[in-house]
Amino acid sequence: MKYLIITSLCLILSLGRAYSAGWDQFFSQGLVNASGDSVDPASLDGKLVCLYFSASWCGPCKGFTPKLLQFYETYSDQIEVVLVSKDRSADAFAAYMADYKMPWLAVPWQNDKDGDNQISDFVKKYRAGGIPKLVVLSRDGEQVIEYDARMQVSMLPEDYAKDLRERDGHRSATMWKQRTLKKGGTVTEAMYAQQVARYESGYRSTAEKYEAASLASMRLVTLGESPEWLDFVHDYYRILRAQK
Repeated sequence: MKYLIITSLCLILSLGRAYSAGWDQFFSQGLVNASGDSVDPASLDGKLVCLYFSASWCGPCKGFTPKLLQFYETYSDQIEVVLVSKDRSADAFAAYMADYKMPWLAVPWQNDKDGDNQISDFVKKYRAGGIPKLVVLSRDGEQVIEYDARMQVSMLPEDYAKDLRERDGHRSATMWKQRTLKKGGTVTEAMYAQQVARYESGYRSTAEKYEAASLASMRLVTLGESPEWLDFVHDYYRILRAQK
Protein backbone atom coordinates (compact mmCIF):
# COMPACT_ATOMS: atom_id res chain seq x y z
CA MET A 1 0.00 0.00 0.00
CA LYS A 2 2.83 2.38 0.97
CA TYR A 3 4.61 1.53 -2.30
CA LEU A 4 1.42 2.28 -4.24
CA ILE A 5 1.03 5.71 -2.63
CA ILE A 6 4.66 6.64 -3.31
CA THR A 7 4.35 5.47 -6.91
CA SER A 8 1.19 7.54 -7.39
CA LEU A 9 2.84 10.64 -5.94
CA CYS A 10 5.83 10.21 -8.24
CA LEU A 11 3.50 9.90 -11.22
CA ILE A 12 1.64 13.09 -10.28
CA LEU A 13 4.91 14.99 -9.86
CA SER A 14 6.26 13.72 -13.17
CA LEU A 15 3.08 14.77 -14.97
CA GLY A 16 3.41 18.23 -13.47
CA ARG A 17 6.99 18.49 -14.71
CA ALA A 18 5.91 17.27 -18.15
CA TYR A 19 3.27 20.00 -18.37
CA SER A 20 5.77 22.70 -17.41
CA ALA A 21 8.45 21.39 -19.74
CA GLY A 22 5.87 21.33 -22.53
CA TRP A 23 4.95 25.01 -22.27
CA ASP A 24 8.57 26.01 -21.64
CA GLN A 25 9.50 24.33 -24.90
CA PHE A 26 6.45 25.65 -26.73
CA PHE A 27 7.24 29.25 -25.75
CA SER A 28 11.00 28.90 -25.97
CA GLN A 29 11.52 32.68 -25.69
CA GLY A 30 9.39 32.86 -22.56
CA LEU A 31 6.38 35.13 -22.05
CA VAL A 32 5.82 38.70 -20.89
CA ASN A 33 2.92 40.64 -19.41
CA ALA A 34 1.68 44.14 -20.27
CA SER A 35 4.25 45.65 -17.90
CA GLY A 36 7.06 43.95 -19.80
CA ASP A 37 7.86 41.59 -16.94
CA SER A 38 8.95 38.04 -17.77
CA VAL A 39 6.43 35.32 -16.93
CA ASP A 40 7.19 31.62 -16.64
CA PRO A 41 5.27 29.65 -19.31
CA ALA A 42 4.61 27.06 -16.59
CA SER A 43 1.89 29.44 -15.38
CA LEU A 44 -0.19 28.09 -18.27
CA ASP A 45 -0.29 24.59 -16.81
CA GLY A 46 -3.77 23.11 -16.84
CA LYS A 47 -5.33 25.92 -18.88
CA LEU A 48 -6.67 26.07 -22.41
CA VAL A 49 -4.43 28.51 -24.29
CA CYS A 50 -5.64 30.89 -26.99
CA LEU A 51 -3.03 32.36 -29.32
CA TYR A 52 -4.24 35.82 -30.29
CA PHE A 53 -2.63 37.02 -33.54
CA SER A 54 -3.16 40.76 -33.64
CA ALA A 55 -1.55 44.19 -34.12
CA SER A 56 -2.21 47.81 -33.23
CA TRP A 57 -2.44 48.82 -36.92
CA CYS A 58 -5.18 46.26 -37.66
CA GLY A 59 -8.65 47.83 -37.95
CA PRO A 60 -10.69 44.64 -37.34
CA CYS A 61 -8.46 43.87 -34.32
CA LYS A 62 -9.59 47.12 -32.68
CA GLY A 63 -13.17 45.88 -32.87
CA PHE A 64 -12.41 42.34 -31.75
CA THR A 65 -10.04 42.99 -28.84
CA PRO A 66 -12.75 44.44 -26.50
CA LYS A 67 -14.93 41.39 -27.21
CA LEU A 68 -12.06 39.04 -26.43
CA LEU A 69 -11.40 40.99 -23.22
CA GLN A 70 -14.98 40.43 -22.11
CA PHE A 71 -14.76 36.70 -22.83
CA TYR A 72 -11.36 36.37 -21.16
CA GLU A 73 -12.42 38.15 -17.98
CA THR A 74 -15.32 35.70 -17.65
CA TYR A 75 -13.15 32.56 -17.82
CA SER A 76 -9.60 33.70 -16.99
CA ASP A 77 -9.30 31.14 -14.20
CA GLN A 78 -9.28 28.31 -16.76
CA ILE A 79 -8.33 30.01 -20.04
CA GLU A 80 -5.25 32.03 -20.93
CA VAL A 81 -4.76 34.28 -23.93
CA VAL A 82 -1.27 34.78 -25.35
CA LEU A 83 -0.80 37.70 -27.72
CA VAL A 84 1.29 37.00 -30.81
CA SER A 85 1.92 40.51 -32.09
CA LYS A 86 2.43 41.41 -35.73
CA ASP A 87 3.32 44.99 -34.84
CA ARG A 88 6.29 46.50 -36.62
CA SER A 89 8.16 47.69 -33.52
CA ALA A 90 8.62 46.79 -29.87
CA ASP A 91 7.26 50.22 -28.88
CA ALA A 92 4.06 49.71 -30.89
CA PHE A 93 3.63 46.26 -29.33
CA ALA A 94 4.07 47.61 -25.78
CA ALA A 95 1.72 50.53 -26.43
CA TYR A 96 -0.91 48.18 -27.86
CA MET A 97 -0.94 46.06 -24.71
CA ALA A 98 -1.00 49.14 -22.48
CA ASP A 99 -3.68 51.06 -24.40
CA TYR A 100 -6.14 48.15 -24.21
CA LYS A 101 -5.06 47.22 -20.67
CA MET A 102 -4.52 43.66 -21.85
CA PRO A 103 -4.55 41.39 -18.77
CA TRP A 104 -3.15 38.42 -20.64
CA LEU A 105 0.36 37.36 -21.62
CA ALA A 106 2.34 37.79 -24.82
CA VAL A 107 5.19 36.27 -26.76
CA PRO A 108 8.13 38.73 -26.54
CA TRP A 109 8.07 41.00 -29.59
CA GLN A 110 9.96 40.07 -32.72
CA ASN A 111 9.32 41.29 -36.26
CA ASP A 112 7.53 38.45 -38.05
CA LYS A 113 8.64 39.92 -41.39
CA ASP A 114 12.27 39.22 -40.50
CA GLY A 115 11.58 35.48 -40.47
CA ASP A 116 13.46 32.83 -38.53
CA ASN A 117 12.02 33.79 -35.15
CA GLN A 118 9.28 32.47 -32.89
CA ILE A 119 6.66 34.99 -34.02
CA SER A 120 7.17 34.18 -37.70
CA ASP A 121 7.18 30.46 -36.89
CA PHE A 122 3.80 30.76 -35.15
CA VAL A 123 2.37 32.83 -38.01
CA LYS A 124 3.38 30.15 -40.51
CA LYS A 125 2.38 27.18 -38.34
CA TYR A 126 -1.10 28.49 -37.57
CA ARG A 127 -1.68 30.19 -40.95
CA ALA A 128 -2.11 33.61 -39.38
CA GLY A 129 -1.40 35.74 -42.43
CA GLY A 130 -4.72 37.52 -41.89
CA ILE A 131 -5.60 39.01 -38.51
CA PRO A 132 -7.25 39.06 -36.07
CA LYS A 133 -7.06 35.33 -35.54
CA LEU A 134 -7.68 33.30 -32.38
CA VAL A 135 -6.20 29.79 -32.24
CA VAL A 136 -7.29 27.56 -29.34
CA LEU A 137 -4.81 24.97 -28.07
CA SER A 138 -5.29 21.99 -25.78
CA ARG A 139 -4.09 22.14 -22.19
CA ASP A 140 -0.75 20.61 -23.15
CA GLY A 141 -0.36 22.61 -26.36
CA GLU A 142 -0.12 19.48 -28.48
CA GLN A 143 -3.47 19.82 -30.27
CA VAL A 144 -5.30 22.62 -32.03
CA ILE A 145 -8.91 22.69 -30.85
CA GLU A 146 -9.97 25.60 -33.07
CA TYR A 147 -7.89 27.14 -35.85
CA ASP A 148 -9.97 30.31 -35.79
CA ALA A 149 -12.30 30.89 -32.85
CA ARG A 150 -12.76 34.58 -33.53
CA MET A 151 -16.44 34.40 -34.44
CA GLN A 152 -17.15 32.04 -31.54
CA VAL A 153 -16.41 34.79 -29.04
CA SER A 154 -17.46 37.79 -31.15
CA MET A 155 -21.21 37.32 -31.29
CA LEU A 156 -24.04 34.83 -30.96
CA PRO A 157 -24.09 32.29 -33.80
CA GLU A 158 -27.75 33.03 -34.61
CA ASP A 159 -26.93 36.73 -34.99
CA TYR A 160 -24.03 35.99 -37.32
CA ALA A 161 -26.21 33.60 -39.35
CA LYS A 162 -28.84 36.33 -39.72
CA ASP A 163 -26.17 38.77 -40.89
CA LEU A 164 -24.96 36.28 -43.49
CA ARG A 165 -28.51 35.65 -44.75
CA GLU A 166 -28.93 39.38 -45.34
CA ARG A 167 -25.69 39.86 -47.29
CA ASP A 168 -25.98 40.80 -50.95
CA GLY A 169 -24.07 38.66 -53.42
CA HIS A 170 -24.32 41.41 -56.06
CA ARG A 171 -22.65 43.93 -53.75
CA SER A 172 -19.78 41.55 -53.01
CA ALA A 173 -19.41 40.66 -56.70
CA THR A 174 -19.36 44.36 -57.62
CA MET A 175 -16.50 44.95 -55.21
CA TRP A 176 -14.68 41.96 -56.72
CA LYS A 177 -15.27 43.40 -60.20
CA GLN A 178 -13.86 46.78 -59.21
CA ARG A 179 -10.73 45.20 -57.75
CA THR A 180 -10.23 43.05 -60.85
CA LEU A 181 -10.63 45.97 -63.26
CA LYS A 182 -8.30 48.13 -61.18
CA LYS A 183 -5.61 45.48 -61.62
CA GLY A 184 -6.13 45.54 -65.38
CA GLY A 185 -8.19 42.36 -65.54
CA THR A 186 -11.27 41.60 -67.62
CA VAL A 187 -14.75 40.85 -66.26
CA THR A 188 -17.46 39.46 -68.53
CA GLU A 189 -21.16 39.25 -67.63
CA ALA A 190 -20.80 35.50 -67.23
CA MET A 191 -17.85 35.92 -64.88
CA TYR A 192 -19.77 38.48 -62.84
CA ALA A 193 -22.82 36.20 -62.59
CA GLN A 194 -20.58 33.33 -61.53
CA GLN A 195 -19.13 35.46 -58.73
CA VAL A 196 -22.62 36.47 -57.54
CA ALA A 197 -23.61 32.80 -57.33
CA ARG A 198 -20.37 31.90 -55.56
CA TYR A 199 -20.78 34.60 -52.91
CA GLU A 200 -24.45 33.80 -52.29
CA SER A 201 -23.74 30.08 -52.03
CA GLY A 202 -20.92 30.75 -49.58
CA TYR A 203 -23.10 32.99 -47.42
CA ARG A 204 -25.88 30.39 -47.34
CA SER A 205 -23.63 27.47 -46.43
CA THR A 206 -21.86 29.45 -43.70
CA ALA A 207 -25.20 30.66 -42.33
CA GLU A 208 -26.40 27.05 -42.14
CA LYS A 209 -23.25 26.13 -40.22
CA TYR A 210 -23.84 28.85 -37.62
CA GLU A 211 -27.55 28.07 -37.36
CA ALA A 212 -26.58 24.49 -36.50
CA ALA A 213 -24.03 25.82 -34.00
CA SER A 214 -26.76 27.92 -32.40
CA LEU A 215 -29.01 24.89 -31.92
CA ALA A 216 -26.14 22.83 -30.51
CA SER A 217 -25.32 25.57 -28.01
CA MET A 218 -28.77 25.49 -26.38
CA ARG A 219 -27.71 22.60 -24.14
CA LEU A 220 -27.31 22.99 -20.39
CA VAL A 221 -23.64 23.48 -19.53
CA THR A 222 -22.05 22.82 -16.15
CA LEU A 223 -18.43 23.91 -15.98
CA GLY A 224 -16.50 21.27 -14.04
CA GLU A 225 -12.80 20.95 -13.30
CA SER A 226 -11.63 20.59 -16.91
CA PRO A 227 -14.28 21.96 -19.29
CA GLU A 228 -13.87 21.62 -23.03
CA TRP A 229 -13.57 24.72 -25.22
CA LEU A 230 -17.16 24.46 -26.45
CA ASP A 231 -18.36 24.27 -22.84
CA PHE A 232 -16.96 27.76 -22.30
CA VAL A 233 -18.35 29.01 -25.60
CA HIS A 234 -21.85 27.66 -24.96
CA ASP A 235 -21.86 28.98 -21.41
CA TYR A 236 -20.83 32.38 -22.77
CA TYR A 237 -23.69 32.32 -25.27
CA ARG A 238 -26.06 31.74 -22.35
CA ILE A 239 -24.72 34.91 -20.73
CA LEU A 240 -25.00 36.94 -23.95
CA ARG A 241 -28.57 35.77 -24.55
CA ALA A 242 -29.55 36.74 -21.01
CA GLN A 243 -28.21 40.26 -21.66
CA LYS A 244 -30.46 40.80 -24.68
